[in-house]
Amino acid sequence: MQKKRSKNTGSGRKHNDKDRNRGNRGGTYAAPVILALIMCMAECETAQAAEKSAESTERYVEKTYTADTDDPARQSAYFEEMTEMDGQSWILDDINYEVISRKEEPAANGNMKIRYSAPFTDAEENHVPEREFTEHGITWQLASYEVVETTLNAREEPVSDVIVYEAVPVGTEIPESATLKVTDDVTGEEMGVQVPLRDKWYSQTRWISEFEFPITVTNYSADTFDLNGREISLSQADPLKGYENELLEMIGVSAEDYRIQQIRWDGEPYTDNGVLCRKLSASGEMRVADCHAEYAGVANLPSVEAKTVQAVYTDQPPARAGEQKSKYTYVIKATARYIPAAEPLAVGTRMPEMVVRTVAVAVSILALIVLAAVFGLLKRRRKNGFIRPGGAYEAADERFVYPVFPYSSGLYSDFFTQNPRRDKRCQRVRRYLPDCHDSGRGEGQPR
Repeated sequence: MQKKRSKNTGSGRKHNDKDRNRGNRGGTYAAPVILALIMCMAECETAQAAEKSAESTERYVEKTYTADTDDPARQSAYFEEMTEMDGQSWILDDINYEVISRKEEPAANGNMKIRYSAPFTDAEENHVPEREFTEHGITWQLASYEVVETTLNAREEPVSDVIVYEAVPVGTEIPESATLKVTDDVTGEEMGVQVPLRDKWYSQTRWISEFEFPITVTNYSADTFDLNGREISLSQADPLKGYENELLEMIGVSAEDYRIQQIRWDGEPYTDNGVLCRKLSASGEMRVADCHAEYAGVANLPSVEAKTVQAVYTDQPPARAGEQKSKYTYVIKATARYIPAAEPLAVGTRMPEMVVRTVAVAVSILALIVLAAVFGLLKRRRKNGFIRPGGAYEAADERFVYPVFPYSSGLYSDFFTQNPRRDKRCQRVRRYLPDCHDSGRGEGQPR
């Protein structure tokens, strides 16, 4: 009867050890299994995100504008944070700025005035602009200048001049054209231009004693002579005296504008082809006036390669050294990069999503820590041992279940007497069996 109960008790011990080992394995491996599941889920999510990122594309939007700085942090190009393109939502990810060109602005403020010099072909040093000039009470000061290449095409230069003919006998015609000298202002070359008479006018007339003409007497030895169809005689003292008007008529002038005051012999007789001749000289006064003749026309000048000076003036005094810096105007090209709305955002735009993920990971780690603490506590309790309600004492480290008998039962003494090895282990049971003592029946015997 006792042996059968002991057998049943041993069978019960094996069953309990098996259950306890299964429980220990479940507690020991529960935390790693949970952690592996979380890591697997994270890997799956990462793989899905990588697959979406690989399938995503990019879109670029460009803008060109002017700015007063090339500092990327101070640019003001505006791009939508989110836009619709090709039926899909796109999110702004990055903006790149590139300087296309730069132009320097005049450092001095105030009004500006630009003056150009006359074209020239000689040395540039001969055409340096003046430092300042005054115009309408405003003093303009030179800010900068540069020499500019230019081409003068074939051009027409108006030409005119007034020529004064002095002491022109009354009734005498002046030339209908005249040759005027023209100087090319660009090349400095001089050329003559034939231009016509445009107008003339005379001053007050006056008499001058510069009238004189010669007379030739042929057949000087003859007694009579032919004078414009009249036969006359010649006096040696006053030859042709009284015939002054006939002489003026013979030379084609008017007696109103000419007067013969003297006729005299001019030299001795001479022979010309066998004919004896002698000359006379008639002199007197004539009425004259100064003639002002205006000639005008156009001179055709050839084309020429030349230069000119472009000078910039300001009505403000020049800045002192280090007082003002040059200013520039920049042409900036801004390129915005857009990514699909499903693609991970940049750090600045994906901050809420990062916070949510961080909180989720922190909660998962905290749960793992709590689970590990619970399983650790359970393991310590099993190691120290405890009495199950079914009447058997369990020592987790010995993997052995001791039967608990009633105080008066003879089975208690027989059990430990027949099992000396287990009798030593009973010392642990006594902490939980206060009614046991060592007197009378040996160790493990009930009182």
